[in-house]
Amino acid sequence: MPSKVSSTYGVTTTDPVTLTSACVGAGVLAGLVASFALGRFVRTLLFQIEPSDPASFGTAVLIAAVALLGAALLPARRAAMVDPIAALRDE
Repeated sequence: MPSKVSSTYGVTTTDPVTLTSACVGAGVLAGLVASFALGRFVRTLLFQIEPSDPASFGTAVLIAAVALLGAALLPARRAAMVDPIAALRDE
């Protein structure tokens, strides 16, 4: 339950989680664009695979998204549940 201070500013407990998910999505999208743009430079390093192989891209995006969401959503969810006044009082 959010405190009176945070609810005064319109902060809900889902805001950090939503923001984290949006940042992960933006990072994955930026990575996809960059990898497509830079794929031709690594063509000589790849063996029997094209730089724009859909299976490779899908697997890489899935692994990156799961790792990013696991690393970012769990702390954001925990932080959203902490009462800000109690956290400041403990500092």
